[in-house]
Amino acid sequence: MGYESIEGWIFNEELEFLKEFCKDKDVLEVGSYKGKSTVCIASTANSVITVDTFRALGDGQKQSNSLTTIVPFLENISEFNNIITIIGESVKVSKDIKDNSKDIIFIDASHEYEDVKVDIRVWEPKLKKGGYMLFHDYSYDSIDGVVKAVDEWKKPEKVIKSIAVVKK
Repeated sequence: MGYESIEGWIFNEELEFLKEFCKDKDVLEVGSYKGKSTVCIASTANSVITVDTFRALGDGQKQSNSLTTIVPFLENISEFNNIITIIGESVKVSKDIKDNSKDIIFIDASHEYEDVKVDIRVWEPKLKKGGYMLFHDYSYDSIDGVVKAVDEWKKPEKVIKSIAVVKK
């Protein structure tokens, strides 16, 4: 199955960027929903670890008390053998990931300012020297929490549609 047919909120231009940027890299994705970006990244990456609660409701941000997206996610990634899926909360899972082990970390989880700040704090040490942290929904039009948290940490090197690229 191609990523184009998977439900999600990401522009084709962003997917093409991720596909090329993550080629032959070890990637960690925080926030996966039903796997649109995961499948895109896995199509060229060396490895992908994906971390999500898999409890998203319709808008992808509000959370349910039960698993809501894990079944379609697993169906969508089923043809890939380079994806490790971890069900859990970002901060808790981060403790089990080795420091300096990832080339790229793609953050597309909660858009709330405090949550993005915490994701930056707990995931940045997991990047290899010279690695990149990418943030989806970095947009002055609609999602200020992502923009504010990222800009307070480091100014992006570049922005592709709504993906901010920040080098460690």
